[in-house]
Amino acid sequence: MVQNITSKITIIGAGPAGATLALFLAKYKIPHLLIDQASFPRDKICGDGLTCEVPRILRELDESIYQEFINADWVKPSNGAYIELKNGQKTSFESDNFSRNTSAVFVAKREIFDNWLISKLNTEYTQKIFSFKAESITRIGDLVEITGNQNGETITIISNLIIGADGERSIVRKTFHPEGIKKNREHCAAAIRCYYKGIEKLSDGNPLEMYQPKLIPKGYLWIFHLPNGEANVGFGGLSSDISENKINLVKEMNLYIQSNPDLKNRFKNAEALETPKGWGLPQNSDAYNYVGDNYLLIGDSAKFIEPLTGKGIGVAMFAAMLAVPTIKNAISKNTFNKNQLISFENVIENKYRAEWDKLYKLQNKVINAWYVPLFVTLLNITFIKNYLIKKQKTKTRKFLNKPLNKKVLDDYNLFENQ
Repeated sequence: MVQNITSKITIIGAGPAGATLALFLAKYKIPHLLIDQASFPRDKICGDGLTCEVPRILRELDESIYQEFINADWVKPSNGAYIELKNGQKTSFESDNFSRNTSAVFVAKREIFDNWLISKLNTEYTQKIFSFKAESITRIGDLVEITGNQNGETITIISNLIIGADGERSIVRKTFHPEGIKKNREHCAAAIRCYYKGIEKLSDGNPLEMYQPKLIPKGYLWIFHLPNGEANVGFGGLSSDISENKINLVKEMNLYIQSNPDLKNRFKNAEALETPKGWGLPQNSDAYNYVGDNYLLIGDSAKFIEPLTGKGIGVAMFAAMLAVPTIKNAISKNTFNKNQLISFENVIENKYRAEWDKLYKLQNKVINAWYVPLFVTLLNITFIKNYLIKKQKTKTRKFLNKPLNKKVLDDYNLFENQ
């Protein structure tokens, strides 16, 4: 039996990028279809760090959703950062005066966060088909046909526009932009994640902990603390470094923890809750196309992960919101070719390209420079540290409290009159 479905707009992938786009399309009363090969809740290998773009986007979406997020018991705010260089130098940025409303970073398990986002979907405008694996995508004239399988049943979907939010192995990208899936190891990272319980706290402020290993010069080990005494512990770096040096990430992460006296002591009563799991992170440190005839890419499908930091969730959600005006205009003109959709690519490049290029330069030329230890020494001077903490808090507060019900693209001077 074959089921045929028609939807002008189809989003493939219901992670933070796809779900956020669905939420904003529903806000503007735009009917659409959201499909995903998984059923929710489902685990997603990730560092679980949610930067301030996440609550900002939720607040733009709906004040009540924002309040629910920042007060949820499955969300833990972070009160700063702790950094340890490969030479053993340490610096810590923590502020005693903070609240959930001004935290720059939150930590939450993706299994819980993603499922929570899905629970907010408006079924009046969002039709969901989960446990559906898209197997082929074909362009038929001015339309696109998606064929897949759900529990043994073949489903065919006809759309004018498909949005690829289906991760680094995106079938949308593979179909329409195959050259974009060739992995350049200089622009791709690899990492592992393992959940632990019972790691001794570094401090009461729940800082994001980052450690620079000698073996992976362009990577780091992280410890991000979660509610209920759990922590997300991960280790990763550029794929080129890992491949060239034949690094076993699981082995090296354990060796690093055992060779660092402080970590060894803090892990002595810790329990690993799983076998370490790995994943790839396509970084947008090289030029890339996000749109074409009948398709648009967001999230990992578009390589929206930042170089150096590996940050991706906040960028993905922000980009999903930025795609809405382009989609609205395409619908109003009933035109879905590349020329009509290119405004989204221009918006992303205007907002992020300079930052991505700077972070890529830091990742490759600065992070291991001779003067980095000197810079860390200066950061440990009290008045410099206090100044930077105050500046960051002010910047975060302003960002999180931009007026609601205002076109966000106008806030960033990114709208073009169409």
